[in-house]
Amino acid sequence: MSVMYTELGADVLAAAAAASIVAPTVAAIDKAVAESSADPKKLWPSFFATGRQICTKPHVFVRSPAFLWITGLYTGTYAAVNIMSSYEERCGERCPTTKSTVVVGVNGTLAMMKDRALAVLASGRSPAPLPSLAVGAWLGRDAIGMTACFVLPEYVGELLAKWPGLTLSQQATNVAQMTVPLMAQPAVSPFHLLGYLAYNQPHASYATYWESLKGQVGGVAALRVLRGFPPYCVGAVANKSLRERLHGAAESVEDAFGNVVQGLVPAAVVMGVQAREAHLRRHITE
Repeated sequence: MSVMYTELGADVLAAAAAASIVAPTVAAIDKAVAESSADPKKLWPSFFATGRQICTKPHVFVRSPAFLWITGLYTGTYAAVNIMSSYEERCGERCPTTKSTVVVGVNGTLAMMKDRALAVLASGRSPAPLPSLAVGAWLGRDAIGMTACFVLPEYVGELLAKWPGLTLSQQATNVAQMTVPLMAQPAVSPFHLLGYLAYNQPHASYATYWESLKGQVGGVAALRVLRGFPPYCVGAVANKSLRERLHGAAESVEDAFGNVVQGLVPAAVVMGVQAREAHLRRHITE
């Protein structure tokens, strides 16, 4: 049981560390996309303005809603991935359907909360209920994106490992993790933008949404590709590497503690026997 709790702590710690690495870039992009849904001209100016704030006023940026929401989102997402990976290791088999369902569920819930918060900030209006179209668009985005980011790379990595130039399975897995998520970003970009459009214009016609998508999705897709690299490539690799290192450290501590206990128990037994013999000798002398 203690081993399980140690692994759980390592899974969450690795997730939080990896999330803090990717949060600045992702927060800048998500904030820009949210603001551009209300005003298309704000996409790139918003992105560069946040970038300047990161460089010149980092103490202000780390307290901003965008940074805090993104950090929470990817801490939860990476933690779900790590915990499911630990579950698979304990079971001794892969559970792709269960893993994908759990990761999509956690990420989808947190992302929905994050997107609603950013949409409210960008719109300048008081919070309103999420339209069903926005919910459906964002859930579709997360189902496609999470499968491409955390499930497919393992299988693609196995295929790449069979290529002559990629003899190491870890090398092939890293290549897959760096490429598959990026390839999925153009596919999820319309869903991402549509959710914000539906929130800002809940009563617009589908023709209006379509015209907005055609005019804005190119820039959003470019930013989504840039956005996908930190959390799903760099962050995912860093999370996996940190998790493995922390699990290895935890196992070393457990082994060392076990060796100490194993050494102490016989010593305690010997000391107990010696004390008993000394007591008997004193009793006989008396």
